[in-house]
Amino acid sequence: MRFSKLSSVYECLINNSFYYLLRHNVLNKHFLLSESEFEDLKRNLKTENSKIPSELVKNHIVVPEDYSEDKFIDFIKRSYNLDEPHISIIYLTFSNQCNLACKYCYVEGSYEKKLKSTFLKKDVFEKTLKFLKWFITEGIKEGYVDSNLTVIFYGSEPLLTPEYLKNTVIFLEDNLKDSQVNLSFEIITNGTLITNEIIRFFKEHSISLAISLDGPKEINDQMRVFKLNQKGTFDTILKNVEKLKKEGVPFGISCTIAPHNIDHLKENILFFKEMGTESVGFNIYLEPKNKENRISVSILKANYNLLEASKFAQEQGIYEDRIQRKVKAFNRSTHPLFKDCGAPGNQIVIYPDGEIGICQAYLGMSNRPKLGSVLKKYSTVKQLLYSEDMKKWMKRHPLNMPECKYCPAIGICGGGCIFESQIKYRDIYRRDKAFCVHTQLTLDMLLKELLKKELGKNEVYISNISNMLFSL
Repeated sequence: MRFSKLSSVYECLINNSFYYLLRHNVLNKHFLLSESEFEDLKRNLKTENSKIPSELVKNHIVVPEDYSEDKFIDFIKRSYNLDEPHISIIYLTFSNQCNLACKYCYVEGSYEKKLKSTFLKKDVFEKTLKFLKWFITEGIKEGYVDSNLTVIFYGSEPLLTPEYLKNTVIFLEDNLKDSQVNLSFEIITNGTLITNEIIRFFKEHSISLAISLDGPKEINDQMRVFKLNQKGTFDTILKNVEKLKKEGVPFGISCTIAPHNIDHLKENILFFKEMGTESVGFNIYLEPKNKENRISVSILKANYNLLEASKFAQEQGIYEDRIQRKVKAFNRSTHPLFKDCGAPGNQIVIYPDGEIGICQAYLGMSNRPKLGSVLKKYSTVKQLLYSEDMKKWMKRHPLNMPECKYCPAIGICGGGCIFESQIKYRDIYRRDKAFCVHTQLTLDMLLKELLKKELGKNEVYISNISNMLFSL
């Protein structure tokens, strides 16, 4: 018997006593042993003693000599259907334009200068609705579309075309009410174009709302400004938030971490709480394609401050999604986090020209990963989904990336941003290195928090000693 290469062993020092945390990297299963228990385990491994704890064998931490880690990974991929398309998210982008000129925007910062402003034409919109009805209905029958399906209105800014948004919701609700689908709608908006009419519509149709805001006025208005006059957006957003609160429409906050707010994330949590939100999603700055649009953000500072802010948010009763979805995977309240977004096989994006793609970040780019177009007809949903680009993207997750296979954080990672890998390294199968830092720091925090909880001590030293043991 031996330790699986998909497991990690951590040596922990607490009050001059040594403990050993054994963890399966993929399954997120943990076992804590005393020093004497761990020494017994090592001796028993050498002598093939039958006293090896059955839980360690059952959870693939201790395995037979001829055990195949590759076969186990193949089993996990089949179990979670990781290498096949299964659509649970549809992004709708009706325009590639925005009324803001946010200085860090990775979408507009990746626009091709030759690309003209595009708004979805009426005839293309009508074909989009027909396509959605066919795709959802037939996709569920074929097993490629999830019965719990989220439609996200995205942009640039989706409220530049409010009639398209409203007509889409009404059309899908009317035409799919007798189908097997459970539809939910979300909108991600800059919050400057919210009217009383659209608020009533949000409320009537239970549309989830995320507003992009980076903090109080003196912070937000450094980066998030109107395109027309370069003035800050905060005052307009705050007025619209008050309208939402008056009508009892809940909202979340989407906050991008950049130089203007990197040192104020905890204060932002308190501010967002005072505003009335119950959830915050922090987004670490993504580099756009165009070099002239890039800004400098400290990767380490952004992540250290994010970890502190997420913990503080939890204490304040605010759900922070960026870290907490990793926490859920680590604590096994959800399945392992192999895909951090829907792009690798779990979403489609419809662009303003009717083209069907994979990733919303390519909104202003002509060289996109493609599936097809709403202007064409397809005999089956399978025919549409198995494009050459989708075949590549749906398999781009850590279990298929040789660099990542034995990473201690693989079960909480999700693989990072595929768009960033393409932009930085021109290869979607290259690691998003900045995201690796984010995930490893998160894992370190979670391991220490686990030990503090298990042993009731605050001061914890922890070291990964797996490489010392794999030769046993």
